[in-house]
Amino acid sequence: MKKKIDINKEKIFQIINSVIVIGILSFYVTRLFLYKYKLNIVHTDSGYSTLAQVVIARNDVMNENRLYENEDGSYTYKGKIDNNYCLFENNLYRIISIDKDENIRLVSENNLTNFTMSESNSFSSSSLYRWLNPTEEDSYSGIFYNTITNKNYLKKTTTNYKIVDDIKDYLSSEQNLADVTILSLEDYINAGSNESFLANGQSYWLSNCNSNFQYYYIDNQGAIGTSYSNNMFVGVRPVITLTSSITALSGQGTIDDPYILTEHHSENIGQCKVGDYISYSNLTWRVSSFDDDNNADLILEGLIEEDGQIYKRYFGSVNYLRSNGGIGKYLNENFLSTLTNYQKYLVYKSWNAGTFQQIDNYDYSFSYNSTFDAYVSVPTVGNFFLNEYLDYFLGNNSIQSNDLIFVVSEDMLYANLISDEAAIRPLICMNNSIKIISGSGTIDSPYQLEVLSNE
Repeated sequence: MKKKIDINKEKIFQIINSVIVIGILSFYVTRLFLYKYKLNIVHTDSGYSTLAQVVIARNDVMNENRLYENEDGSYTYKGKIDNNYCLFENNLYRIISIDKDENIRLVSENNLTNFTMSESNSFSSSSLYRWLNPTEEDSYSGIFYNTITNKNYLKKTTTNYKIVDDIKDYLSSEQNLADVTILSLEDYINAGSNESFLANGQSYWLSNCNSNFQYYYIDNQGAIGTSYSNNMFVGVRPVITLTSSITALSGQGTIDDPYILTEHHSENIGQCKVGDYISYSNLTWRVSSFDDDNNADLILEGLIEEDGQIYKRYFGSVNYLRSNGGIGKYLNENFLSTLTNYQKYLVYKSWNAGTFQQIDNYDYSFSYNSTFDAYVSVPTVGNFFLNEYLDYFLGNNSIQSNDLIFVVSEDMLYANLISDEAAIRPLICMNNSIKIISGSGTIDSPYQLEVLSNE
């Protein structure tokens, strides 16, 4: 009798276990189908027509790394997220948050240039702030803002400029508004710090400083630090806010298939965007700016090489660019002669080559106080994409000494002797009418140009 009871108990136990297993399997299968359904509704169901609605609908609430809903109805991404990528004007961004009105806050996935932060005791009065935002007082302001053509999608964006001495006291009830800003301590910590998608392996500035006016930054390991030198030359990741009306035209939100927010088709150089890649003379270049005639300034994606090695040389006998000596002569004779049919593709122009007027003040506007007329030049502080390569000459010098010229190094802006060797990263200006015949403007598929004859 006892044996029979034990057998019945064992069967009951097995049945209960089977029910639990079936329940767990049903839960996860249902969850999988629900997630697949959410992926499919993104671009087909009119009820999910905006980017905010798509992102919220796709949120996997069972995943620890996800979009979290806040008490005020807003949402914030936290953790190591892999489905918040979007492409806006051909630049890759990550979604940070969605406010209660479904406006979307984005940060560029990569640094778009490098800056120092030594000349200001507040982010809102810094040269970086002016580089990002247009101001009435400075005709050279709004460099980044002016690259955005779809400004109808932009809203003022918020950030926290609070002076922070104790990192635990990073929250602020006062939020500052600007067209463009950068990440704050609050943004970084709320997302999960170095265990979040905002730790991208690059070093970049934050908008907060301490009472000694040392700015916080994120190093390439994701750690929070404060500036330790006036020459720190750290990355810039612009933050923008898009209106709730922005739609996802296509994409799944992954790095390989980001949400596409704006269409971008270029038929000639004048229609390109800053950040587009172009193949010319068997070299890859990147659009860094446009002049008043809509000709495109291109920066080499790399450093000049000779015989398969990075070419290094001294700057010259003087610390300024000139066409009859030093690297100015080398660029406009030796290097220029290697570029295909340059007279038809390129524009001869005045390049920035300014002098820093104050010691330990590397305001980019000083770059405009002197020029160099040539086909080929080198970048100056304020140019896009200075962060990607190291140990190359800039066109900036200093009043401190006639023997010094500035060089980009890892997270630092160094004043080198003109007799010391460094690499060269050239700038050229391409005629706006040059036709594009193929490519998508990405690094893997740069724009290919029409072939112009020598006749």
